[in-house]
Amino acid sequence: MKKVKRIVTLALASLMSIALFAGCSADKKESLKTEEADFVVVGGGAAGLMSALELGGNGKVVLLEKMPALGGTTIRSKGYLWSVDSKINKEANVGLSGEELTKFYKDMAGEENFNDELFKKMVEVSGSTVDELVELGIPFSKTNFAGGTPNYPELQTLTVEGEGPALISAFNKLLKERNVEIRMESSAEELIIENGEVKGVVVKKGDEKYNLKSQKVILSTGGFTRNEDMMDQYNNEFINNIPFSGVGSTGDGILMAEKAGAQLIGDGVLGIWGMNEKYGYVGDIGSLVRQTAFYINKDGNRFVNEKRYYAEVHNELNKLEDKHAYGLLDSRDEKLVENLEKGVSEGLVVKANTIEELADLLKVNKDNLVGTVNKYNEAFNSGNDAEFGLKNKQMTPMLKAPFYAYDVKPTIIGTIKGVKVNDNAQVLDKDNNPIKNLYATGEMIIGNFINKAYPATGTVVATGIYSGKIAATHAKEGVTPKFESEVSNESSNNESEKVEADKTVYKYGIYEGQAKGMNDAVKVSVEVKEGKISKVEILDSKDTAGISDAAIEKLPEMIVSKNSPEVDSISGATSTSDAIKEAVTEALKQAK
Repeated sequence: MKKVKRIVTLALASLMSIALFAGCSADKKESLKTEEADFVVVGGGAAGLMSALELGGNGKVVLLEKMPALGGTTIRSKGYLWSVDSKINKEANVGLSGEELTKFYKDMAGEENFNDELFKKMVEVSGSTVDELVELGIPFSKTNFAGGTPNYPELQTLTVEGEGPALISAFNKLLKERNVEIRMESSAEELIIENGEVKGVVVKKGDEKYNLKSQKVILSTGGFTRNEDMMDQYNNEFINNIPFSGVGSTGDGILMAEKAGAQLIGDGVLGIWGMNEKYGYVGDIGSLVRQTAFYINKDGNRFVNEKRYYAEVHNELNKLEDKHAYGLLDSRDEKLVENLEKGVSEGLVVKANTIEELADLLKVNKDNLVGTVNKYNEAFNSGNDAEFGLKNKQMTPMLKAPFYAYDVKPTIIGTIKGVKVNDNAQVLDKDNNPIKNLYATGEMIIGNFINKAYPATGTVVATGIYSGKIAATHAKEGVTPKFESEVSNESSNNESEKVEADKTVYKYGIYEGQAKGMNDAVKVSVEVKEGKISKVEILDSKDTAGISDAAIEKLPEMIVSKNSPEVDSISGATSTSDAIKEAVTEALKQAK
C-alpha cells in the first residue's frame, strides 16, 4: 500500500511538474543570469575529467561538479583499467588483444546487447590514451597488474600507484595546467534546448541558478545507486544492497538526457561484495573481503565458490535471506593480520583463539562451522574441493590461530541503465538520431556493451577514460572557440563568509589535538592570538585523498572565521570533517 501511495504521489507530482514546466520554465530560464563557455562537462569522475582534459586549451572549458570534491565513484575504486597495446602492456607482455577483449565482453553481454562500433573505438583509443596519460604523469604502474576476474586472470588490467584517489589527484592537477575551469558544488539542473539543439545547462550553486550556454555539453554524471526512486524503478531486487558508488550518484545526467528525448538502454547493476559503505572492498580493511579464505552464511555453511567472478558471488550474496555473510581468515599472513587487527580496533572484525569461540562470537551454529572449516581444510590438503570445484592453489586453509571473521554483504558500485550513444558517444534519441551537441560518457553509457552484471576488473574506469576521450575528440571537431578561459578553479563556496564569529576568548598559545578519522588519527595545531583562533593547521591525516581533501582545505578557514569548531561538516567528507572538529575541540580545551 505504501508503494502504491508513493507511485500515485510521484505521478501527481510529475503531472504538476509538466504543467508548470509548460507554463513557465522557458520564462524562468530567460530571466536567469547567463554565462557562456565553449564546452561544458558535467561530472568530475574519471570520464568527465578525461573529457575536460582533452578539451583543455580549446577555448573556455567549464567542468561542473555538484559535490565539494572531485572523484565521483572513481575515487572510491582501485583505479584499475584494461588497455590494448599501450607501451606498458607491450613492455610487460600482458593483456589481451583487441579481438580477445572484445570477444570476452561480447560473450558476457550477449550479442544483442553489445554496441560493436563503440567498443571497437574504445579498444582502438585505449593504448594511445594510456601512453598519453603516462607522458602527462598519471602514475600507472609498469610492473603491478591485476587479473580481470578471479577465474580469468589473463585479462591483466593496469593499476594506478595510489589507486583511485591518486588518479583523481593527478587529473585535477592536469586540468588546472590546461586552464579548465572547475566549478565545485555546482549541479546541472536541466539542459538548455533551443530549436531542438542542446545549447548548455541550467546550473544551481547554493541558492543561485544561472544559465551556462555552450557549444557542446558532455554528461558524465555516473549512475543512480543513490537515487532510491530510480533504484526502485529499475533495480528493485538490489535496492537494499550497500551503495559504494560516489555519494553524488543520483542519476542526474540520465534524467536530464531522458527529458531531452534520449533513448535509454541497459539493465542490471555493477555488483561486487563489500564490508560496509565506508570501506566497501578497498583500502586496508575493505580489501580483506577480497582475501577471504571462504564465506559462510548465518548457519555456518559455505554457500558459494568464492573465486567465481564478482557478479556471480554478488548474486549469491543477494539471494541470502538476510543478504549477509561472513568472511574468514587465519593468522598466517602477517600483512593481512595487520589489516585484520585494524578492523578489530574499529569493531568491524571479530577475533577468536578457536573456531568454536569464533562461532559463539558470530552466533552461528558451532557444529556446522567446525565441520565447514574441517571440510575446507581437508579439501585443500587433498587438492579436491568437491563441493565448489576450487583448485588447491585457489584455496586458503584455516590453520593458525587466532582466527578472524568480518561482515560480507552485496555491494553495488554502479548501475547499468543509462543512455544509448553512437560510436562518437553522441546521445541518441528514440529514432537513433544524435541529439545535437549532446554527449554522454562513463557509467551513463555502460549499458551499451554490458548487460545485467559486472563483467571484470577494470571495466568502469576504462569505460570512463576511453569514452571521455572519444566524446571530447568528436565534440571539438569543427568548433571554433569563442572565449578564452578565465580560470578561478574554486574549490567550493566560501562558507567562512556565511558564519557569525563566536565570542569565546581563548588563552594565547599554540595547542595540538587529535581525533580518530576515517583511517587513522587526524592531528591538528591550533594557534590563538588576541583571544581568538588565528590559525588551524592539519598536521597529519591518513584519510583517503580526494574524499578528505575538501574538508582539509575548507574547515580550517571556517573554524578560524567562526572562532569555533562548531561549524557544518563538508558534504562527502563527513568522517574527516568530524575528526578535524573533534581534534580542534581537544586542542582548545588547553586554551580555556
